Amino acid sequence: MGENPEITSKDYLSLFNAYNDIEVIMNSGRSIKIPDKFTSPQHAIDVVRRMLNACGMVIDDTMPSVIGFLDKNIRISVDKAPIVDSDVGINASIRIVNQQTVSEQKLLESKSATAEMLHFLTACIRYGVSVCIAGSTGSGKTTVMAWLLSQVPNNRRLITIEEGSREFDLIKRDADGNILNSVVHLLTRPHENPAMNINQDFLLERVLRKHPDVIGVGEMRSAAESLSAAESSRTGHTVCTTIHS
Repeated sequence: MGENPEITSKDYLSLFNAYNDIEVIMNSGRSIKIPDKFTSPQHAIDVVRRMLNACGMVIDDTMPSVIGFLDKNIRISVDKAPIVDSDVGINASIRIVNQQTVSEQKLLESKSATAEMLHFLTACIRYGVSVCIAGSTGSGKTTVMAWLLSQVPNNRRLITIEEGSREFDLIKRDADGNILNSVVHLLTRPHENPAMNINQDFLLERVLRKHPDVIGVGEMRSAAESLSAAESSRTGHTVCTTIHS
């Protein structure tokens, strides 16, 4: 993939549909088939298994489906037999997750929102009105949320919760590197053992003890997370989050 000038480590989703079928989906939505292939179904399993082992995850017959993170900004989702056919070898999705930094002008140029919409959302977040941004995968809801959280005044305490990898980069610094605002970024840590699993619901409960003014939840995926976010907003905290529509 590195030899293809259209693909960089900053803007793609790599999909292993099968050991002999690999494609890359660009941020633009364009799909590019890659000529490189694994030599066999077992070769694909062995390579991906080594990748997972390096970050403490295991995929085998007792755990044939794994979702995790290879690094702080690389998400991976893997399935093997019996979830997929044995002659496929492995099905995997590897996504490079970039920290979101975007300007109002870029949002307007990409038609993610109108100026009136952004001004209204900014007023909401600055004056304590919680916001939930809904959209489909790739619609730009996380990008809009990242920009919106960047509008939180420097004297208000902002705490974000994200699923395993950090997309938000909201710490502001002056020319000398001094931090200007009050921001804490938190990440979940998935674990097979429920006692060691740190999910969004767990972190939301802890965040309330850290004196936040604004809470940013990367994405609400379960009823428990939605309820926790709603309860947080009822206690007087401003909550900004996203949800799939």
